[in-house]
Amino acid sequence: MARILKELKKVTGLDTDDPVALAVAVDGLADDGWEKLSPPTQEWVNRCLQAHAANLKAQSEGKPADTPYPGIPEPGNDDEEKASKKRAKSAKPAAKKPQSQAARGRGINLEPGEISPARQGSKQAALIDLLARPQGATFAELHAAMTGPMFEGRKPWSEVTTRSALNWDVHTVRGYGVRTEMVPADQLGDRERANGQDPVPVYHLVLPTGVSAPLPHYALAGAKKAA
Repeated sequence: MARILKELKKVTGLDTDDPVALAVAVDGLADDGWEKLSPPTQEWVNRCLQAHAANLKAQSEGKPADTPYPGIPEPGNDDEEKASKKRAKSAKPAAKKPQSQAARGRGINLEPGEISPARQGSKQAALIDLLARPQGATFAELHAAMTGPMFEGRKPWSEVTTRSALNWDVHTVRGYGVRTEMVPADQLGDRERANGQDPVPVYHLVLPTGVSAPLPHYALAGAKKAA
């Protein structure tokens, strides 16, 4: 197994050899998890996330997702290992997590931009509705909705995809902000049963100044079932 894959699996706790899934999972870690990675691995994750963002954007625009992902150095590939270390050492500043997802230790905190409506019945619309509630939504609630009966018959989202959707679908595509409230687990009761995390991140929708509610979802004319 490549050293980078082994390192990413250890830090994230995921049992997968999918490098993109591991990179996205690392992007959701707090700062102390990120700092456990070696500089070459941090640099590789940044390069992978940049390619992933470009491919997601292309897909949303109906274009080919053809941005290549960085290769993972195999054990014994000294030239690639040395080149990776040299790039990490010469980077100014040193490799850091992308700042578009600010304040890792405080969860996701993203400022709103120009908002646009989501399609009625879509997963984007469901995410917005959950986040807009006064009590917000925990990750467990968001992921349960994305894999629940509302979307039966469609490909279920993985935890990585659900977590990425806060940044991409809600913020980048629809323009809404997202803020994180850290709530003691005992105050959430049955809302949070997942992994013993305490306090628990609770996510809320952030609207632009002067906007009092999310935009109404639109329906496709003549559509019988949301895609």
